[in-house]
Amino acid sequence: MADKTKLQSGEARKREKPGYRVTNAREYNRSLKRRGQLSLYCPRGDLKALFINATPYVPGVAGREADYTPA
Repeated sequence: MADKTKLQSGEARKREKPGYRVTNAREYNRSLKRRGQLSLYCPRGDLKALFINATPYVPGVAGREADYTPA
């Protein structure tokens, strides 16, 4: 609790907190833009088949259709 009492008393810190600044703003902004980009890898190469179902949504029917593989 000694640290807490020092902070409450307003005594100066022994060591200053480090201040961080962006030194290369152009590169930093580029990296922030790149962070939002997303690349997908599709092994079969057919995006439409992976994300769009051939059968539309049927209201009132719950769950997935049962797909069974032969034993």
